[in-house]
Amino acid sequence: MHGYDLWRELIRCEVGDWAGISRPHVYYSLRKLLRRGWLRERPERDRAASRRPRRVLVPTPRGLRAMADALARPSWALHRPPGPFHTWMALSPHAAPAARREVIARRRAFLDAEIRKEKNTLVAIARDPGPLQAIAAWMVGLTVAQFELERSWLDRLPGRQKG
Repeated sequence: MHGYDLWRELIRCEVGDWAGISRPHVYYSLRKLLRRGWLRERPERDRAASRRPRRVLVPTPRGLRAMADALARPSWALHRPPGPFHTWMALSPHAAPAARREVIARRRAFLDAEIRKEKNTLVAIARDPGPLQAIAAWMVGLTVAQFELERSWLDRLPGRQKG
């Protein structure tokens, strides 16, 4: 696909919820993959004469092997999910009690909103069958379960008022 089409697909799939990818980063990465020979240009089919040609990029066999090799690395399973809230929790004993309660209440409200959003995403995934439907449902289902577990954990914090 074209770089812009890839960017639009990333937006449609809400990739920004789990990966920090900007539009310039997409183009930078595509150029880098082209230089390494992991992508190649393919002539554009069905191009309207009035439109300037766009670069259609497809993976090369070398690129597919490189991706398969990268995905086979054991390090994928050995990382903890760092996040700003975890850092805040580690430092929170230094905050005023009222400020701690407020941040925890905001985190819970955030989790509630994200759970609702991702449950709606699961409904949308079920309506949009495709080759990646099952994996998308698993990923979003895992996200919902993690958010629900964190919300349950927040409810057990000492001095926490349920909201």
